[in-house]
Amino acid sequence: MRRLLILISVLLLIPYFTWSQNYQIGDVIYNSDDCTKGVVFWINPDGSEGWMVALNDVSNGCAWGIYENIPSLDDLTGNNEHDLYIAALEDISGYINTNKIREFQNNDTAFAAGKTDYANGWYLPAAGQLAELYSAMPFINQKIVSNGGTVMSQSIYWSSSEYNSLEAWYVQFGIDINGVSGKLNFLSKTDTTPHVRPIRSFPLTNIVYDSSLTYLWSTGDTMPYITVSPALTTEYSVTATSDDGSIASDRTTVFSSMPAIQDIYDTICAGDLYDHFGFNLSFQSDTSVIYPKNVSDGCCEADINLHLTVIGPVENIIIDSVCEGTVYDKYGFYVSDSGTYSRTCTSSNGCDSIITLYLTVNENLNTKVLVNACDSYIVNGIEYDTSGDYDIPLKTVGGCDSIVHLTLELEYTPYSVIQGDTWPIGGSELHFNVSSYNLQIENELCHVDTVVWAVDCVNWRVEPVGEKGMSSNLYIYTYIEDSVQLHAMAINRCDTVESALWIHTSYYGTNEFDKAEVQVMPNPNNGSVLLRFINMVGDVEVKVYSFDGKIIDDLIVNESAGFGNYYYKFTDGLYGIFNFVILNNGRIITKKVVVK
Repeated sequence: MRRLLILISVLLLIPYFTWSQNYQIGDVIYNSDDCTKGVVFWINPDGSEGWMVALNDVSNGCAWGIYENIPSLDDLTGNNEHDLYIAALEDISGYINTNKIREFQNNDTAFAAGKTDYANGWYLPAAGQLAELYSAMPFINQKIVSNGGTVMSQSIYWSSSEYNSLEAWYVQFGIDINGVSGKLNFLSKTDTTPHVRPIRSFPLTNIVYDSSLTYLWSTGDTMPYITVSPALTTEYSVTATSDDGSIASDRTTVFSSMPAIQDIYDTICAGDLYDHFGFNLSFQSDTSVIYPKNVSDGCCEADINLHLTVIGPVENIIIDSVCEGTVYDKYGFYVSDSGTYSRTCTSSNGCDSIITLYLTVNENLNTKVLVNACDSYIVNGIEYDTSGDYDIPLKTVGGCDSIVHLTLELEYTPYSVIQGDTWPIGGSELHFNVSSYNLQIENELCHVDTVVWAVDCVNWRVEPVGEKGMSSNLYIYTYIEDSVQLHAMAINRCDTVESALWIHTSYYGTNEFDKAEVQVMPNPNNGSVLLRFINMVGDVEVKVYSFDGKIIDDLIVNESAGFGNYYYKFTDGLYGIFNFVILNNGRIITKKVVVK
């Protein structure tokens, strides 16, 4: 026995108002339960309706059915190949086809049509609709993926169009063995290769009946719709009359049959009451049960087997975060504080879907930082070489805005030179005097914590004078006919830098050859000198220093016993006072050489 709700659209004289949804291909449409959605892939040029495709396949491979012809479904064949494919492409009756298939197959979920959520409007597309979907895939693939779905498989998909009792139509979404994609063809109904992707129709225009009209059904009802329970096939008609007496009419036929034994497949949500066909059942968790029952209305009776599937609530857990001052507006939430939130909506199967959100709100940091560094400081790839206050925008690890108020205090590596006389002894070789020296810092931004002085002669003494030891006095207690280096080490928290100065203990013109083992001729000179080695044996190492302590040459001379001569030439362009340091068999002799 069937109980049917009938709404007949009587549009000839019935006033109504409309509004356009303005959807475009690629738009996402949410169902009224706000839990399922589809992507628009076709819109009727007349603006009356459109089709949207589900985000995911409902089967990765199943049969269309068994080798049986469905009497109420037209076979799409033709006299020639052209007519054959035109007939398939013109079939866009997927919703009607799916209903007829499901009725014939008793909603068997092992087959393609039975896997669609037909109760919520999803159905197996007809061949023409499936061809339209293939054409639209380049425009909607990204939308499907960005909304959590998967693109159509590189495979074949069932349509709801029947070719004959043995075969049904499909569309090739991948590339077949001949390199062809998008091919429309037919295949054995029992083949389990094809996938299933449901689609759903949606209106672009809504109709609202004018309550000022008078309705009259053949049953005597006066509403725009009627509910009937026909025991036999019955025709129903309705008329609508306007205030001026104009009349419009329409009619429909409801076919009814009562099998002796009927299998009924149905679903309910956990916690709901199932009260159809005289049952009164309720379950609190997932289960599948079969109940036999004899039903009667006093006139007709039938034995039925109720196959009832109970669907429990779907629980989804979302862990997410936002930045401070930002509203979280996904999945139906609209919150801006850290915490745990839950909401219940209706999923695509019509049952409860519980969404639990664990939300963390990340702070936008505003931090003050004091940094002491040497010479420069690099932040976020930018080098800062001047002390001062800087506001630096950064991103936290959570991706939120951050402002670092940097106070930068820089110290600089010392760059210094010793200032003073290189001839500390005046008058004669027997007259010693005290000479003063100071350290000159060349970088005005550099601050020196202290200066450590040293001299390379054990019989001389250097003593720091003044603040931080920036100056010194050199005390000479023993005359030596040699050159001595004076050292000053400038120290701060960045580094220790040493400067050096050669000190000579005699004037040019004194007799330097009476006791020396090395003679330099001529001296002064114009860049070429003769080095005469006296009583030296083996290798003689000669080091040449500029008067600011930098080595400019280092060479080895091999000498035999007795006198040896070596001619040395300075690099062109060098002039001034130089120190020759000669090393042989553990002895060190230093000579001052003047180049004019």
